[in-house]
Amino acid sequence: MTTFLVSALLLSVSDVSEAKLFKIKEKPVESKTTEVSEDEGDTLNTAAEKPKKVAVKTAKAKTASKPKKEVEIAVEKKQSKLPVMTQGTYDEYGIATEEKTFSKKSGDVPVHVIRVDLNQKKVNPKIVLANDKLGSQGTLTEICKNHGAVAGVNGSFFDMKTHAAVGYLMIDGKSIQAPLIVKARTTFGITKDDRVMIGKPKFRRRIRPEGEFFSMIDGINRAWTYGDIIIYTAEYGKKIEAPKGGLCFKFDGAGVVTEVFKGKESIPEEGGILAVSEAHIHRFQNTKAGTKIMFTQTLMSPWDQVKDAFGSGMLLVTDGQITFDQSREEVGQYLMGDAPRTAVGLTANNELVMVVADGRGKGYRGVDFDEIAQIMIDCGCTDAIALDGGGSSTLVYKDEILNTVSEKGGVQRKIANALVLLPAGK
Repeated sequence: MTTFLVSALLLSVSDVSEAKLFKIKEKPVESKTTEVSEDEGDTLNTAAEKPKKVAVKTAKAKTASKPKKEVEIAVEKKQSKLPVMTQGTYDEYGIATEEKTFSKKSGDVPVHVIRVDLNQKKVNPKIVLANDKLGSQGTLTEICKNHGAVAGVNGSFFDMKTHAAVGYLMIDGKSIQAPLIVKARTTFGITKDDRVMIGKPKFRRRIRPEGEFFSMIDGINRAWTYGDIIIYTAEYGKKIEAPKGGLCFKFDGAGVVTEVFKGKESIPEEGGILAVSEAHIHRFQNTKAGTKIMFTQTLMSPWDQVKDAFGSGMLLVTDGQITFDQSREEVGQYLMGDAPRTAVGLTANNELVMVVADGRGKGYRGVDFDEIAQIMIDCGCTDAIALDGGGSSTLVYKDEILNTVSEKGGVQRKIANALVLLPAGK
């Protein structure tokens, strides 16, 4: 974590496979900004019980097993009763599915598991947007079909009104959304060689027009508030109106300003719009049409190797231990208690594990964050993160929904993004 990658990549929307909104440069500085977690879409039960001891039992496995050395993990004096999946169960894509039961006093909770042997390299994990557009929405089944995915799970928290992701979002090496200056919630990342990472990347974003001083960027593709400097790209999908008393600078794919305006303009397909609040106009006095703007982003290694990432998740497991902390993750009380839960994790054998625990059904309410963390440990995960839950929790395998969705009438909730498994080479 002590080395840094230095590059000088200018903004390019047309070549998303290589383009980055920022270049990597220097060590970041901590910020004191915070972000309020969004609701999971429903009011969750805040009076749920948290038993000290829980038992997990196997309901059924959909595939046959073959002996394999199991991962042994010490867990705070808790003995797991949920067996680790063995290699003989994998299908032609290196994927295995299981159905289990998490036993608790309030009712046995159905648990659905997809396990992927990343060592086989038969599928590539990928973060995708619904309809490939920020702020768009679609069911997980639709998203999987649109991308030709073998399997998928719902992604990060999102704003129920705008359907924009909450937290950091990177796709194909480009920062699609970044609502914080330097601080990020626990983030799930996929590297250029399809390795999976879970952690809290530290980064700093800066902007400097030619002849001007550096300024901090407060966000990417989100609504501005007073005192903000925000960048909007085509993924935002809307016209941008200049902040009251402020200015907007439209720039092309090379970062050159093409127009300065105070009204409302459409975002160009290549390049973007820089919106500057009144409080910072003095920093852009010499910025006019023809001025080139340099954008930089600092990421601490190894996150400089990530191509896809989404944040806003809650850290559940680290090194085989439950590490969920409500205060540290800034989780609102309305998100606590029993509910349907989604989580993803990684095992010591380099297996990606995607889990959905059902909730709000007859005879069971769901699980809390500590319990979904225990489930991930029982699945052999050394590290795990919670994703959006509640009505969003959905797990799909070969066009089949594995879990029981909790929305009224059993209808899939439309979500903003997802983690999918694409056939290798796709």
